[in-house]
Amino acid sequence: MKRFDFRLESVRILRQRVLNEAESSYGRAVRDRRRAETAVAEGDTRLKELNAKMTPVSGGRFSPSTQSAYVEALREHDRKVQGLRTALTRSLQYEAKCRKAFIAAKRDHEALVNLKERQRHQHFYRQDQLEQREMDDMFNARRQIEMTAATLEAAKATWEESEAS
Repeated sequence: MKRFDFRLESVRILRQRVLNEAESSYGRAVRDRRRAETAVAEGDTRLKELNAKMTPVSGGRFSPSTQSAYVEALREHDRKVQGLRTALTRSLQYEAKCRKAFIAAKRDHEALVNLKERQRHQHFYRQDQLEQREMDDMFNARRQIEMTAATLEAAKATWEESEAS
């Protein structure tokens, strides 16, 4: 049987590498998004804590200087949280882009793998047919030889009988 040779093997290997790179970049994007989500959650928690500290104690009031410091700290932290949310949005967009690239790379690689398998099956089917034809030819040739030998023996026997009489 002839050895199977996939002509596009080098292309398949390159697409496998592209798939691996896309998979790793998608994994990094997911990890970065999770970090950004954690940072936003921590920022929101800290903002709630600052708001709780701003609520005056029952019956008590803040001095104007203390209140302005708290308000400024609250605004500053709110800006930081907004920055974290913006980073989270960018992370989500980058993750979506990486996911699309990963899906495209996977689709391309799968197409080549399926093509290789289809060609492999066709190759083995053709090789089996060729082997079967060879076996049939050998069987038919052997049978033809046996029939010719039998005919020759019968003719020889008939000739010998006619010679003997």
